[in-house]
Amino acid sequence: MKYINLLFAMSVLLLAASCDDDETVPMSELTLTVTLPQEMGDDVNPEGLAVTLSNTTNGNETTGTVDETGIYTATVEEGVYNILVNGEKNYISQIGDDQFEQTVTLTGLTENISVSGTAFESEIGLFIAPASESWVFKELYVTGSQTPEGRSYYKDKYFEIYNNSDEVLYADGISIGESDHTSSSDLNIWADMIDEYFVTQLIYTIPGDGSTYPVQPGESIVLADVPLTIQLTMPIPLIYRVPILSGMMIIFWM
Repeated sequence: MKYINLLFAMSVLLLAASCDDDETVPMSELTLTVTLPQEMGDDVNPEGLAVTLSNTTNGNETTGTVDETGIYTATVEEGVYNILVNGEKNYISQIGDDQFEQTVTLTGLTENISVSGTAFESEIGLFIAPASESWVFKELYVTGSQTPEGRSYYKDKYFEIYNNSDEVLYADGISIGESDHTSSSDLNIWADMIDEYFVTQLIYTIPGDGSTYPVQPGESIVLADVPLTIQLTMPIPLIYRVPILSGMMIIFWM
């Protein structure tokens, strides 16, 4: 009987420990207010603009759309987030006495927002992205992923740059600057310059003589962080992006 009681007591302890291990991460109700560019006036409805919340710690993403009042709400884990809002809208612009309707791409990004508490509010202002007929960023994948063991993995980062023109472009000489300010916190020495300047600590440049790396119209070049290592060591579920990396590829260290 004592043996049975001991087993029962151990089972209760294990169950209690299991409950402690499964304790959920604190959640927060995030309310995001999205404002359109002033030049678009008050008649444009922001409804339908896409919102992406990227958790910089674990790489998890939460997506949704803005409602007709410019509000987006979501329940997310407490943590540090990058918030991206983008989409297309039509509006009527006026030059002199002439009016014309145009479709523009709107975008806005705020980074390293610390979301905490049961309720958290933030806002983001959008701007009209200039139309490009040459190079555009098609994808910036920098949040990393998770291994089957739940550990963070950051060696699968890459940038995809797209030839948005109707002619062959050469990637030789394309340069990307790495910011030296990664937060708007007052503890950052560049915090008071973020609104006006981009402080660069490193610049990555694609080598070549001007005709080394041709990119056809509608195709891309990928700047990747050790993608060969990813292909050889990471499990299949975590390399669904590898087909992109099978084309022209430049390896660099981020």
